[in-house]
Amino acid sequence: MVSSTLILKFQSLSPIKYYRQSDYDFFHDYLLLRKGTVYELTFVAIGAVVLGLCLLVWLQKGTKAKDALLAENTQKAGLTRVLPVGMLIAKSGIHRGLVFAIDPTGVKIGRDKSQNQIVIDSEIVSREHAWIGLEDGKVVLKDLGSLNGTYINSLEGARIQTIDLKDGDVIFIGKNGTESFKYKTG
Repeated sequence: MVSSTLILKFQSLSPIKYYRQSDYDFFHDYLLLRKGTVYELTFVAIGAVVLGLCLLVWLQKGTKAKDALLAENTQKAGLTRVLPVGMLIAKSGIHRGLVFAIDPTGVKIGRDKSQNQIVIDSEIVSREHAWIGLEDGKVVLKDLGSLNGTYINSLEGARIQTIDLKDGDVIFIGKNGTESFKYKTG
């Protein structure tokens, strides 16, 4: 019973449909452990494990090589990575749920796509509405002369011109409050 199953499996793996008995004996004797019981599942499992290990080693080499190349290129170029000084989390408006990193050079908010990193296409927002960035070692928010103003923590307060930001401050762009961001420190 076992031999007929092996012949069928052997034949199904090859484009040739029939084999001479001598061909089958050679296959069975030398390739299938000399007429011993064949554990096909064991061979498949061992093959899968070996293939998986090879793939893992290949992926690890690729990751290490990329990291090394990035570090080498950064060192050659004399570059350093600049860490953000904070984040803006959009609480309302068209960007709701998005997080924007604030680089030390700052982030501008406004309607003009070519002048701002955070673009809000709304009539309430000026072309260049506000700037948030690092000044004298502190993260500050500056209104850039916007028509509808920039407010901090409440729409009831006065419009701001320049203010130091603290962790958790809410920034409102325009008087109606449809566009707001929460500031989180670095």
